Order: sequence, then C-alpha cells, then structure tokens
Amino acid sequence: MATIIPLTVSREAADFMAEMRLDDAYQLMLENIPSHFSGVRAITITLAPPYEEGSGPEVIFEVSRSKTDARDDCMEENWRRWIVDTFPPEIFTHFCVLSDVQTKAFP
Repeated sequence: MATIIPLTVSREAADFMAEMRLDDAYQLMLENIPSHFSGVRAITITLAPPYEEGSGPEVIFEVSRSKTDARDDCMEENWRRWIVDTFPPEIFTHFCVLSDVQTKAFP
C-alpha cells in the first residue's frame, strides 16, 4: 500500500518551474525522494532567491522525516549522485534538497 506524503508547493516555485520548463525533472525528483530518504513524512517546495551574483533562484525540496536511519550519513550524498547522473547541469542546478528529522509527532 502506497503512503500518501503531504506536499506543499509555493506559488513562486510552481511559477518558476513552469517558466523554466522544469516540470518533468521536478516530478521525477519528487517521485524519487522516498526511495532516497527514510521516513519521509512531508515535503515542502519553495523558491529561494539567488544565493550569489550570477546564479538563479533555486527550487528547494524541504523533506521532513520522522526517524533517523543508519544510512543518514550517506542519504544526501546518494541523492546528489543520483541527480548528477540523471540530469544535465542546466537542470540540476535549479534544485536543492534539504532533509531534516522532525522531533514532533506526525499524524
């Protein structure tokens, strides 16, 4: 049985992805988050402004997780490797994933 993960997408992030034609990459990343991160309980998608001169905005996947895992040390590294192997730089440079274990109870 598939678990439904709550998803929140900001209007700014949605508009940016549509404008940049990043919808297919976004969908594939979203589908792959649960296989790369343990205990995913919620995902929030926002748009961050450029962090340095000459860069563009970034779509941020904030992944809230309910538990830690022995694999925590390598999850984000495995994610970065998958992104680089799956997408060209002109796509993956527009995205960032932040994973955080939440201590509050989830429904």
